[in-house]
Amino acid sequence: MPEPGLSVVIPAFNAAATLGATVDSAFAAAADEVIVVDDGSMDATTEIARRHGARVLFQQNSGASAARQAGLRAASGTYVVLLDADDELVPGGVRESIKVLDEAPDVVAAGGDVRGVWPDGSERPWPSKYGEISLDVIMRSGFGPWPPGGAVIRRSVLVTEGERLPPQLHTRYAEDFELFIRLSLAGMLVRHSAVALKYRMYGGKSTTAARGVLDCKQRIRRYYGAWLGIPDHSLSRRGVRCQELLYRARHAQVSGAPVSAAGFLARAITVDPAQFMQSGWLFVRTHLAGGSP
Repeated sequence: MPEPGLSVVIPAFNAAATLGATVDSAFAAAADEVIVVDDGSMDATTEIARRHGARVLFQQNSGASAARQAGLRAASGTYVVLLDADDELVPGGVRESIKVLDEAPDVVAAGGDVRGVWPDGSERPWPSKYGEISLDVIMRSGFGPWPPGGAVIRRSVLVTEGERLPPQLHTRYAEDFELFIRLSLAGMLVRHSAVALKYRMYGGKSTTAARGVLDCKQRIRRYYGAWLGIPDHSLSRRGVRCQELLYRARHAQVSGAPVSAAGFLARAITVDPAQFMQSGWLFVRTHLAGGSP
């Protein structure tokens, strides 16, 4: 039997409301196997995943990072997508990512453009946080080039990279940030212009646990910076506070509270003007200017 070409791994916790569409999008993108890792859900997550044709693994609640690792251990495809349970793949962009990987063995991950989905169902372009994809840019920005589902990854890299890299931290939050640092240490990351993912712009850990996310990013920066012997790219206390306020501004804006969002933005500018100039522009482009790139 030939090896599956594409595996899609979906960590899911109480994701019954969105999971069906997510699994359907994976199969529409020609996934050969879809693995849902139910991270101790109390709702109908497992039943819905099975109903839509996914293979289901169940674990006691251990967090998204542990769920992804469990899914990766079970996956058998040449390529893998790590898809959140409320996002959706776009077939054309996924095909383009696979084409890039097929043609360039030194590329470890390829991803396309992303469409942000808002609470009212409208979609806007999700601006790239930077043009060049490099370890230095990822470390400085605190973000990967895409949400994790925006990229198709060479599975063999995820299986073997631990042999030459330091042990993974598996922090409670910001696991995507660590993922892209490790991928950038393993090889090239390439971006193309075809839309590959529809990404929900509201809810999630970055808005409901902003300080926890930022603290984990600080820990990740220091850990890999020390291992690499490079300057510390972690933020100052003011920088962390500025970023926290920007997260809160985003949450307020997508929750229909623009006045509160403006207040958080004003405070962010005051706390750390330099950090705001580096990061605040993305909020303005994404949330206040219609998301135009």
